[in-house]
Amino acid sequence: MPSLLSENGFIDNSHDAALMKQSSWRQNVAQGHANGIALAFNLKRKPADPGTGTLYKVIAGSFQSRENADERVAYLSSKGIDSFVTTITISGKTWYRVQAGAYASRDNAEDRLDELKRAGITDAFIIAE
Repeated sequence: MPSLLSENGFIDNSHDAALMKQSSWRQNVAQGHANGIALAFNLKRKPADPGTGTLYKVIAGSFQSRENADERVAYLSSKGIDSFVTTITISGKTWYRVQAGAYASRDNAEDRLDELKRAGITDAFIIAE
């Protein structure tokens, strides 16, 4: 049977172990795996919504400090909410956004936004792409 083994670091290496604790690093590794599988099988990206193509991303905070963004991810994880850090440049400044979901349905994004608010996140918002 065909198989694939991916080595992404070694937990007995202190540098690698520190990276593995970062949700953004794990997200990047997972995205790399997904990209590689898509390339290997010649998969094409599906539109987010066949009707509009709009993707609603739920942002659980936007920070100028990566450390603050990582702290928000850790807080959300303690509440059982998956999230990861993305970066965006606005007016020449790098911002670290905590993304807590992406949905083809605005209603689903609103539900996630409500969940974040119940968890005490007051600076969450939705962006449509």
